Amino acid sequence: MRRRLRLPLGAWFALLSLLLVAGLGKALVDAVERVVADQAVAEASRSAELVAGLVRHDLASDAFTRTLVASDRVALDRIVREAPELRSLRLWGPAGLVVYDSDARLDGTVQQVGELLQGAYDGRTGAHLEYERDSESPSGRGELLEVYVAVRAAPDAPVVGAVELYLRYDAAAERADAASRTLTVLLLLGLGLLWALMCWLSTLVTRRLRRHAGEQAELARTDALTGLPNRRALLGALDEALAEQVPVALLLLDLDRFKDVNDTLGHATGDRLLQDVGARLVEVVGATGSVARLGGDEFAVLLRGQDDPLAALAVADRLVVAFDRPFPQQDLQLAMQPSVGVALAPLHAVATGELLQRADVAMYVAKGRVEGTAVYDHGNDAHSLDRLALLGDLRTALAVGELALVYQPVYDLQLNGGCTSVEALVRWHSPRRGLVSPSAFVPLCEGSGLMRALTRFVLDEALRQCRTWQDHGTSLAVAVNLSASNLMEDDLPEAVAGLLAHHGVGAERLILEVTESAVVTDPERAARVLHRLVGLGVNVALDDFGTGWSSMSRLLELPLAALKVDRSFVADLPDGQGAAVVQATTGLGHQLGLWVVAEGIETVEQLRHVVAIGCDVGQGYLMARPLPPDEVPAAARRNVRDFLGDPEHGLDRGRLSSHDTGSARIP
Repeated sequence: MRRRLRLPLGAWFALLSLLLVAGLGKALVDAVERVVADQAVAEASRSAELVAGLVRHDLASDAFTRTLVASDRVALDRIVREAPELRSLRLWGPAGLVVYDSDARLDGTVQQVGELLQGAYDGRTGAHLEYERDSESPSGRGELLEVYVAVRAAPDAPVVGAVELYLRYDAAAERADAASRTLTVLLLLGLGLLWALMCWLSTLVTRRLRRHAGEQAELARTDALTGLPNRRALLGALDEALAEQVPVALLLLDLDRFKDVNDTLGHATGDRLLQDVGARLVEVVGATGSVARLGGDEFAVLLRGQDDPLAALAVADRLVVAFDRPFPQQDLQLAMQPSVGVALAPLHAVATGELLQRADVAMYVAKGRVEGTAVYDHGNDAHSLDRLALLGDLRTALAVGELALVYQPVYDLQLNGGCTSVEALVRWHSPRRGLVSPSAFVPLCEGSGLMRALTRFVLDEALRQCRTWQDHGTSLAVAVNLSASNLMEDDLPEAVAGLLAHHGVGAERLILEVTESAVVTDPERAARVLHRLVGLGVNVALDDFGTGWSSMSRLLELPLAALKVDRSFVADLPDGQGAAVVQATTGLGHQLGLWVVAEGIETVEQLRHVVAIGCDVGQGYLMARPLPPDEVPAAARRNVRDFLGDPEHGLDRGRLSSHDTGSARIP
């Protein structure tokens, strides 16, 4: 079997361009030769016309219509002798009659009228270059130029005959050849230089293209934003390691609620945050592995030669701990929480795609854990499928009305002990799953884009129920929780105003609760939205106070009406360290003109303590659990005295007189 000739691209270009230049050179040389020859013929024709002029001058006007006399022949012979370039001469009368032939061969004969002679009869000068000897040529050596010139008795008179001259062309041909050779040499030199330049440029361009292709190949494997290897590079590294049967551990990491950063602070800040995250991951991993960015807020760490799940999990734990330090962005300190899933090959998978899928499953398991990390387990597959199924069922539940609200009463702790408001809490009674915990589906809403629809449902249902109670003689405010994504909705104030108007509920009867962690994502934007809500007359409470990253300056920028002390501190009452936090928070709230809510009250001792400290209102299982709407009016008729065991304890003196609440007002 014959092998095909395989040449480098540069060699093919040089060969083809050489053939092209050679063909172009040949065409140009031929053109130059034709131009030079045409110029020589034109020059000889002008000489022939001069000779013809001499002939007309020396002959009588009727010489072309009669037999020449001796004196005419002598004159013509003299012209032939004295004109060195003239080889022979003929005079033609009308109709092909040869009047004179310097070679004395055709005198007096009638010859066939050729094309050039006929042209002369018609008044045109014609020329013909003889390259070979023929019957009409007097010489067999060199080249002769045969020229036919019309003869007239006067400039404007009719043609009376023609002069045929054979001019020596040797000298003109030599000059033409010399000029042609010179031009040809110059032309070939120029084309040669052009070809050399083209080859040089081709080589230069080829090298640059190869270098550019190499750079592009490198860029194709590099994330443009962080400079880390990208998904393609990671897949290539995994394919290579698995092909070589090298054990690897793959850690997949993404940032919880990163979308809020992009939506609130803009993509430029989000990009800078991703760059900082990538740099911190590289700092933590060091030489033990390689970090890649897969896209969005998803990163990966590849540990070659790692077959120990516990060792890989330890690396994942270090990555999570590294996020304890907030990321400074302009004047913000962004607290980000990662989730890291770990999968190993060949322990959990033997193919690249399978390994990625199982690390992804582990990452979603990690999202539900406090530590934020998880190693893949075969049982996780069912969890992952169940999570997807749960999301589908949740969308259906929102569409068909399977969700419902329960309400936990909130009681005054300082004045009359009565019920002032209720907190609306969502519940899901699934026909297929039974009662689904909010901790299972509320975070799922936040991560899937369903939180907007869920919040709109809760607001609508809570305000409808608030109006129903009011119409039946129970006047209560209602509190609704907002998520971080809700605070990024610029149209939220308009939606709230529309629902208040639709249900005929006064804005002062609505309390919107936000958490510190929800506000800290984008304090400026959150503050703008909250100010617009407060402008409607709505009250805003800061929930879970003391558990987030809020600074005092940020707290002062928010249009708050209340602080809610987190249940973890209330649970520590009365003797634990949480007591100091509750007391400090209460004092801080009162100094800022806010009313303070103690949540999670479960014992009489806790209730007595928050009353003594000065908390304004409280809620918890001691007074009432979350109740269906029809049980709320009965609970609202109860009093804190009913739960204290001492009807007069802490209520007869009224503690609001001991501090200044400013413009704050308990609904």
